[in-house]
Amino acid sequence: MQSGVHTDFIVPVKNTVRNWKEIFPTENTRDKDTNVHFLSIGWGDRDFYLSTPTWFDLTPKIALSAAFGLGSSAIHSFYYYDLPPGRLIKKIKLTENQYKKLVNYVDNSLKYSSENQLELLTASKPEIMYNNDAYYSAQGKYNMSFTCNTWINEGLKVCEQKAALWTAFGGGIFYHYQK
Repeated sequence: MQSGVHTDFIVPVKNTVRNWKEIFPTENTRDKDTNVHFLSIGWGDRDFYLSTPTWFDLTPKIALSAAFGLGSSAIHSFYYYDLPPGRLIKKIKLTENQYKKLVNYVDNSLKYSSENQLELLTASKPEIMYNNDAYYSAQGKYNMSFTCNTWINEGLKVCEQKAALWTAFGGGIFYHYQK
């Protein structure tokens, strides 16, 4: 899924390979609704995610920190009842083995404590959080050469899908799915 600037993976909440609620519990969302069908998973700069509800809230400090990899990263999980309307979504079909590779890619991107627990993050402003989403600590550093879209592109490569050689932008990914 692409919002214009940011891309995410959207996966069924549960299948034979993974029940994503076991990793990203719906109890960590405001609604705690278990009747959801899809989950979007994105990766990005932690401070940008948790401190910037709109582009008008973006400060030079957050922008520079993200651009130069000075901050931490986070995974954003967002549950949906149906596929989100008004977003560019390209459906790809994965074999079970390819899906396992995607699951491992996401798992390896998460940052676990010494007790093997994920760190649930809280936003600095309540308007950042929606009713069906949550943020978690992640591995790696967001920067100008490794963005949220680069993370998605690398995940596509891992699960043997069409991908750009390298891209910082969502358009580089979606270009391969317009052919």
